[in-house]
Amino acid sequence: MDRRVAGWWLVGLTVVGMLVSALYLGPGRGGDAVRGPVPPPPPPGACVQQHPGRVVLVACSEPHSADVVLAWSAATGTTPEGDPYSVCQAAAAEFVGVQRQISEAVDRGTSGWTPPPLSWTSTLVSGPAGEMIPGWSWTACLVRPLIGHRPIGEYQGSMLSLGRTERRPAVLRWCYRFSGAPSGVTGCTEPHAGEFLSARMVRVAGDRPAPVAPSAEALTSCAGRAAAVAGSGDPTYAGSLRVAVGYQLQGAGNSTGGDAGYLVYLETCSLEAAGGRLLIDSVIDWGTAPPPLR
Repeated sequence: MDRRVAGWWLVGLTVVGMLVSALYLGPGRGGDAVRGPVPPPPPPGACVQQHPGRVVLVACSEPHSADVVLAWSAATGTTPEGDPYSVCQAAAAEFVGVQRQISEAVDRGTSGWTPPPLSWTSTLVSGPAGEMIPGWSWTACLVRPLIGHRPIGEYQGSMLSLGRTERRPAVLRWCYRFSGAPSGVTGCTEPHAGEFLSARMVRVAGDRPAPVAPSAEALTSCAGRAAAVAGSGDPTYAGSLRVAVGYQLQGAGNSTGGDAGYLVYLETCSLEAAGGRLLIDSVIDWGTAPPPLR
């Protein structure tokens, strides 16, 4: 057969096929976007590793960057009552176990020691959008710890109720670089002058900040607290360490029903290295072995 004839037959068959397809399939029609399935949010109490644009669930025993405090999903229509950021922050404080408030301060010598403050920050993250309509996913409230004001890259274990105990993962304990200055926070596995073991909020009469000297009660009760936390009958370890009580101004107030003013301090109880040496590990639950000094 002539090649030109065969070519025309091929073109004709193609056209006929297109017409038959249109007859059976009908004309093309426009469509509407349909929401895809919403993935479930991470459950409260779970641990996650944050990556750019996504979070990945991991076991809390593995290194991770945040804990899940709350989560809600557009699929269920559940959203927090009030500003989500405020709700997240309040829920994170309850999750971690924040205890001390300026309004709860009492006179010196009458309040018990509690664990040192635990620094943390909360944030909101959204679930993956994928091919779904933007915003049609879940939102989660995360909490992650800080060293001072610096984020911790990774940690192990849950932050649930850690504010209520001294026995935290080593990376979340409060050690400081310079003797007498527990505000200069550093990791407890780095060389440091002391470790912040306990604290209590106290009132001191007056309306002008001034140096506060530790009372005999404060030194005695701090020594007892340090012995219990370190796990040693002698918290100084035969003079290798020393008990230190310090004060950090928190605010001021007036006595109820009167004009007498007072200042509120965070009274801190620490163990510090003596003789110009440095600690190289946490002393919490250290026991009776020689302290970790260099």
